Amino acid sequence: MTHPHSLGRAWRGGYSLAVTFWVLGCLAPTPIFIGKVWLREAGVFGSADPVIHAAGQAFLWLEWLYFAFITVALWNASIRHLERARQGGRERAAWGRLGQCLAVASGALALGSLANLSGLTTLVLGRPLYIGLGGG
Repeated sequence: MTHPHSLGRAWRGGYSLAVTFWVLGCLAPTPIFIGKVWLREAGVFGSADPVIHAAGQAFLWLEWLYFAFITVALWNASIRHLERARQGGRERAAWGRLGQCLAVASGALALGSLANLSGLTTLVLGRPLYIGLGGG
């Protein structure tokens, strides 16, 4: 049995669009972004020490996993929001469509981030894309 306040519930769109966007998409990742700034300032991502560099890369991959998670959660919350609006609920369809647009944009950033973090853009282009995580 899953806990009612689980990541799985968010993944399936079980929270309102507002909670998914503002709490899970904006507030919850704040410590991640602060940590990233701190690690960047400390030189972790460009470190010549392979262990420190690997720790920085692990952090970026964990950040990417959250980024991908919230993209799916936002899409699913948008779908549910639209379903409730179609059924005559108090939800406004425009917010659901906006949520879908943001999820698509987030998905594009997630794909760019995946290409950067995996090294694909460096292999193909000789440098990371200036998009998403691990960008130039």
